Amino acid sequence: MPPRTSQRRAVGYVRVSVDHERKVSPEIQAEAIEQLCAAKGWKLAYMEVERGRSAGTGKKRPGLDHVREMIRCGEADVLVVWKLDRCSRSVHDFSVLLEELRAQGAGFVSCTESVDTSDPLGEAMVQITMVFA
Repeated sequence: MPPRTSQRRAVGYVRVSVDHERKVSPEIQAEAIEQLCAAKGWKLAYMEVERGRSAGTGKKRPGLDHVREMIRCGEADVLVVWKLDRCSRSVHDFSVLLEELRAQGAGFVSCTESVDTSDPLGEAMVQITMVFA
């Protein structure tokens, strides 16, 4: 596993699947991610914006694959999303992502649900919240 720095380096992931989701525009999602990172004193290393992609099981999402690779390579150590369902709509797929992040020593944060897996309560809460997302 690559060495981690003392300041957290975040990678933001924004997803919009179809035009009718404009009420949850990429700009709104990105701004929330930027504000959360600033409030926590984290460096926002990169913001991935993925348009026209579904979060359903087995769907190809090159943007999400890219941020996962950044974490695997040690370029970031926390994945930040606006809302859980922007990342995944499958409990299984989301659990796989969380295990992958854990194995890399990385965290997961959702701006909307106030989920942060860097603390035990947040770790439990993310599992419960995903069931309803």
